[in-house]
Amino acid sequence: MAPGELSAIPSGEKVIPLLKAKPKVISEIDIGKATHLFTIFSVLPISELEVEECYKAIKDHALLTNDAFHAATMKSHGITNIATNDPDFERVNWIKVWKP
Repeated sequence: MAPGELSAIPSGEKVIPLLKAKPKVISEIDIGKATHLFTIFSVLPISELEVEECYKAIKDHALLTNDAFHAATMKSHGITNIATNDPDFERVNWIKVWKP
């Protein structure tokens, strides 16, 4: 991959296939430009409550484990909105999905 090739890609829909095809390009991304974003987010804990809710989300909404943990953690912390292009969350009636 030529230097600057990643920055020349105009849209997100082209970036993901590139990163999947050439994962080493991820190491070229200047994450320093986005580190300030980490200060506005909190990492929420996962306890036995979330694990039990995860099992329930898998059964009730046919979610994969990753998505089920997100839904379970959201539920236990009163979070009802998620920004994602993953349509699986639309099966959870109490989650409002925002598509970026």
